[in-house]
Amino acid sequence: MTISASVRVPGDWSLDDSLPGTFVALAPELEGALFRPTIVLTSAPTSEPVHVVSSEAIASILASGLRAQVLSVTAEGLHGLSDRSIEYGYDGDRTWICVRHWLAVVEDQQVHVTGSCAVEDFDDFGPVFRSVLATFQTEQTSSQGQHRE
Repeated sequence: MTISASVRVPGDWSLDDSLPGTFVALAPELEGALFRPTIVLTSAPTSEPVHVVSSEAIASILASGLRAQVLSVTAEGLHGLSDRSIEYGYDGDRTWICVRHWLAVVEDQQVHVTGSCAVEDFDDFGPVFRSVLATFQTEQTSSQGQHRE
């Protein structure tokens, strides 16, 4: 048995199932938008504590080649879990991209929920990401869960 993680996304968001084992939700396409907001949920086995997993995530962000700038790292304690929230940004093709990357270690799994949007949309998207993250749940199963509102 493994841990299955899930979140609920707004009903008008579409799901992209092109990456096996990865939950990707996309906001509705808007004409003239500079970047389409996304939410991504992934998990992987780990034997490391959350501070090591978060350090590895930050190192990966900085090494991504995106010239990312880490803005903050905080422990939030959401859902009673040992977690970290990493906020960072990078230059996209047409605008600066804001990313909220929440991660936690649940039993022997590291779980990552990442929300991305254009800097112009951050005031609107930030609360959506928080509401999606509030629906985060885990259960013991054999595959990663995917849910929508």
